[in-house]
Amino acid sequence: MFARVLEMETKPGKARELCSVIEEKGVPILKGFPGLLDVFCLIPEEIADSVIAISFWETRETAEKYHHEAFRKVAEIYHPFLEGLIQVRGCDVPVSTGYRAKFAKAS
Repeated sequence: MFARVLEMETKPGKARELCSVIEEKGVPILKGFPGLLDVFCLIPEEIADSVIAISFWETRETAEKYHHEAFRKVAEIYHPFLEGLIQVRGCDVPVSTGYRAKFAKAS
C-alpha cells in the first residue's frame, strides 16, 4: 500500500471548509482512479489553519497515475482556500489494520 500526504496551510478559518471541499469535489475525482483505497482529512489541534489530507492507494503506481493525470485539477479546486503551496509527500505503508480489515471481509 502507498499513501500520498498533502499538507496545506489554509486561510484563517478555512480549514473545515477546505475539508468539505475535499469531500465534495476532490474525493469524487480520486474515486475515478483505480487503486484508491481510502481518503482521510485531518485538522491538527495545534495548527487550526492547517489541513493534512491522506489518500491511500493499492500501489505507488496507481497513486502516481492519479498525480500525473488529475492532481493539477484538484489543486486548482483547493487553491482559493490556501495561503501557500500544497506540500506533497509519498509514503510506503508497511502496516495498516484498516487495510487488512477491509480486504479480509472480501476474502
